[in-house]
Amino acid sequence: MAIAAGDDLQIEGVASLKGHPLDEENSDYIKVFKENRPEMYERSSRPGRILQRPGTRVIEVTSRRIALNVWTANWDLELDFQPYMVILNTVKEEAHRVKSLELSGAPAYRE
Repeated sequence: MAIAAGDDLQIEGVASLKGHPLDEENSDYIKVFKENRPEMYERSSRPGRILQRPGTRVIEVTSRRIALNVWTANWDLELDFQPYMVILNTVKEEAHRVKSLELSGAPAYRE
């Protein structure tokens, strides 16, 4: 399974389907959701919203690789700054810094 957030973040891993968010097995998820996003939790709990729908499920992702592009807002104007990518291998607990893939044309870094 892979998730991308724009051009800057990629997460690859193994996904497993859990029960409904309000099931006991997901109590930790709901606790963190309430503490960190109380307004969103409140909206999601209203009748007809996501937490009230019977088919809603939690997807747990165990990451294996996380890649983040690093640059500044004006990277193209800063002559000394070279965009790069930080790649975390969560299985081997290693991190690598490589030239930004978009700019270098290099193939994606893989083990």
